[in-house]
Amino acid sequence: MRLFGYARVSTSQQSLDIQLSRLKEAGVKENRIFSDKASGAKSDREGLNTLKVKVEHGDVILVTKLDRLGRDTADMVNLIKEFNAMGVYVRFIDDGISTEGTMGEMVVTILSAVANAERKRILERTNEGRLEAKAKGIKFGRKRTINREKVNILYKQGSGATTIAKELGIARSTVYKVLEPSEKRAQNQEPSEESQFQSTKIILYLEVENNSKFVRGKTKTREEIELYCLPDYQAKKLQKDGLEYELTFQYKDDQDLERQINDLSSDMVSIADERNGFIEADFREIGTDRCW
Repeated sequence: MRLFGYARVSTSQQSLDIQLSRLKEAGVKENRIFSDKASGAKSDREGLNTLKVKVEHGDVILVTKLDRLGRDTADMVNLIKEFNAMGVYVRFIDDGISTEGTMGEMVVTILSAVANAERKRILERTNEGRLEAKAKGIKFGRKRTINREKVNILYKQGSGATTIAKELGIARSTVYKVLEPSEKRAQNQEPSEESQFQSTKIILYLEVENNSKFVRGKTKTREEIELYCLPDYQAKKLQKDGLEYELTFQYKDDQDLERQINDLSSDMVSIADERNGFIEADFREIGTDRCW
């Protein structure tokens, strides 16, 4: 039997030192400790993937705490089952839990039940909260900070969407969202301006995390981002519980596209900040190697 160790922190600004020290104290050799500085929401973690290759039947993996292995109970259970299928067991030092032997099988069964209950509870609370809020007349999303009246005045004075966006420091797609439906249709019929714009599809990979374990706002943060920010870009979620969205951007040139991406990123960061959280966002253009 060989001992391996795994440690993880969510961001590059956090330190692995405490976890690494605990693993060494538990008897794990330094060359058998693997680590990641990445959110648990990322399934493609280099340290974890290397660990999966190194371990063999009969080995034991030590982790300081349950939440250091996966992003949530369900993800952690899936990883435990994957290791169990290889004949590899996992011990959580601080929690006093091990997946070895008969008791270990019971632990996995219990954790699986907890994960299932956790998923159901999250869905129920989300739906109940949304229905209650709607009944009280509460609207989802941040309070409007855009001067909608100014947008309409500028448009009626003859300014195009691009000009308005630059003057007010907002995204062009936001201008269209603010305009009256009839005015928006008229704007779309102006070939002199619309013909200058291109369209591209971009994949957004979005992670949302809480600033600490005492904060539980990341679910609401993602909901507000989906409700407030992404509709401007005809967002399509690629998988029901996934982290990727397909966005459509209308832009004049590369500089305009980059500005719109920066605007969207800033809006998402602001929403996360309001709920004591943070985001990690990657943008990748479909069909090219361009990334932001």
